Amino acid sequence: MAFLQHCLNGALVAHYVVDPALRLGRAADNDIVLEDGTVSGHHAEIHLGEQGQFLFKDLGSTNGVSLDGKKLAQGQLDEGQWLTVGLHEFTRIEQLPAGMEQTLKIKKSWIPGVYYTAEK
Repeated sequence: MAFLQHCLNGALVAHYVVDPALRLGRAADNDIVLEDGTVSGHHAEIHLGEQGQFLFKDLGSTNGVSLDGKKLAQGQLDEGQWLTVGLHEFTRIEQLPAGMEQTLKIKKSWIPGVYYTAEK
């Protein structure tokens, strides 16, 4: 199983399971809420392809998304590549670093922008 790794300013933020899709943006109803003025309300989506690949799509955002510095409307995110959404960066990783299993169960609270982890 592959995971989506989220970084901001070079620091690890979280890991996510893409199953079947994750929507990213500033609005509270996104799966990953990015509190960043350069991110649109519903900015982008990452979903699983038929072969398990991570496919991304810009949802008509103002500033777009970039894959390794190249602006694209859609494409495939492979391990070692970086997808930039506003100031946030995402990459595909095949295995979690040791001790990171708890981040798999991230849940949104009723408070916008607040997340918590649930026990398995």
